[in-house]
Amino acid sequence: MGVPRKMRSSAPLRAAAFGLAACFGLALAAPLGAAAEDVVEQPAAAAEQAAEDPAPAEAPAPQDSGVADSAADDFLAEYEDLGAGDPFEPTNRLVFGTNEAIYQHVFDPLASVYAFVVPKPVRRSVLRFFENLGEPANCLNELLQLNPVRAGKTGARFVINTTVGVVGLFDPAKRVGIVRNSTDFGETLGVYGIGEGWYLVIPVLGPSNVRDLVGDVVNGFFHPQTYFLAYVPQAILATSSGFSRYEAARLELDALRDSSVDFYAAMRSAYLMQREADVREARASSPVLGRGEEDVAAAPAER
Repeated sequence: MGVPRKMRSSAPLRAAAFGLAACFGLALAAPLGAAAEDVVEQPAAAAEQAAEDPAPAEAPAPQDSGVADSAADDFLAEYEDLGAGDPFEPTNRLVFGTNEAIYQHVFDPLASVYAFVVPKPVRRSVLRFFENLGEPANCLNELLQLNPVRAGKTGARFVINTTVGVVGLFDPAKRVGIVRNSTDFGETLGVYGIGEGWYLVIPVLGPSNVRDLVGDVVNGFFHPQTYFLAYVPQAILATSSGFSRYEAARLELDALRDSSVDFYAAMRSAYLMQREADVREARASSPVLGRGEEDVAAAPAER
């Protein structure tokens, strides 16, 4: 498997992607559980009806509403659409399985010890610290997305949390209404219409695609620590950041794993849908790039 770019300091979206992935998996599990209950209850109801009416009238032949077939067709169509962008699926699945083994036998035990030893408020402060390090990159990408208002808020958030919030350990900016917005250069490329390309699973790092892989490389140059720290401190920061993010999202990932028939396909769907939604939202929020879409949407109504 792979954790969607969780092990990279240049990709802060992965915590949100896991949250979406967990919701997606749990949403699938709920109707399946309800269907299982119906299977158990229906025989009992049929027995009671037979006892009350020994000679029931001949029941009409059941009619196929086509709802189940339609849902199955939609699922297969979506799977085929995603699979069309995954020509390296056999190799991706092999890397995915290797990543799963690494996570379960190395990172999961370490995360369990970390969660046991370090109190939750402290773990949250550590995560805030790493998120704060990514705010300059977020601000620069928002400028590239032609969204100066959002970039200004992100810049203000970085200044407030770095000073009053003690290098980001606390989040006073949120208390005054300046919430965090995560973005990256892969999303910036998507805003300008560059396609995602082939789906890829990167060793240890997890789900990605050609566009986001290039975006991660460029996004690394947007982080201030790249220019002020040596390679070893940078590596320590990147590893610590990825581990902290992985620990925070571990429960959501486990929920998706337990509720998925095909964990690889579920992760691929969650990743691609999340990235598509992020690009769409970033473009719509841009006062320049989003205006063109509004004009196109309003054009039919004006005719």
